Amino acid sequence: MSGEIKASFEEYFQTYYQQAFKYTMKKVSNISIAEDITMDTFIACYHRFDTFDPQKATFATWLYVALNNKIKNYYRDKKDNDSLEDHCELAVEHDDDMIKSIYLSEMRSALAFALETLNDTQKQIVIKKY
Repeated sequence: MSGEIKASFEEYFQTYYQQAFKYTMKKVSNISIAEDITMDTFIACYHRFDTFDPQKATFATWLYVALNNKIKNYYRDKKDNDSLEDHCELAVEHDDDMIKSIYLSEMRSALAFALETLNDTQKQIVIKKY
């Protein structure tokens, strides 16, 4: 999704559900819990969809912030600090890669959009500089 136009929630759901579920599965290692957390996150996003602004962040970023918060709440509610620490150590590597990937994708899209607003001379200057 380009982020320029706000799509319907159903389109976002169809696009991101499987990816969000797989991400959650890596975090909790339980299919039933992963399904619950993923659906709870989409429900929360649906209820707050009117606050989503595609000019500020992509839907993926907005979704993954909410998803990470739900996962943290799940472990906080379990009150099993040892399990949480073990999980966090194992998940940090996956988190960093996923977040970097999303961030780089957003930056590339923003850069491409910004370059399109420049005239040819300005565009060449920026391209040569960077």
